[in-house]
Amino acid sequence: DDAAPGLAGFSSSTTPVETLAGDTAVIRSVTMTLPNQGTAIVNVSGNGRSPGALASEEFGCFISLNTDDFDFGSDLLIQEPSDAAGTSFSGTRGFNVDSGENTFNLVCAILVGEGVQVTNGSLTVMYFPDP
Repeated sequence: DDAAPGLAGFSSSTTPVETLAGDTAVIRSVTMTLPNQGTAIVNVSGNGRSPGALASEEFGCFISLNTDDFDFGSDLLIQEPSDAAGTSFSGTRGFNVDSGENTFNLVCAILVGEGVQVTNGSLTVMYFPDP
């Protein structure tokens, strides 16, 4: 989609449960074609839970621009324990963006344990061109 000033891109949960297994997983993604350089504000939310009775699971999520590589040192936005009841999360990040195609991702990974599910994930992007 070509993006006009202030236009928002949105990706909601079409698959209600995303199971994390092994490496990182892109939970939600929005691609926007931007006419000019500017700023993008990205907001994410969701819920992480352990499908069983394990209480020692831990997951992490981050918001990325044009990559799904997980950088634990600089990109970690959310790091939460999860249990069967679930742990809600949300976060916001700003990016300087170039004109052309830009892809924004909510990426999550298991940090401790082996069975975390992310439910009801959403990602919203708001674009504001430079003056």
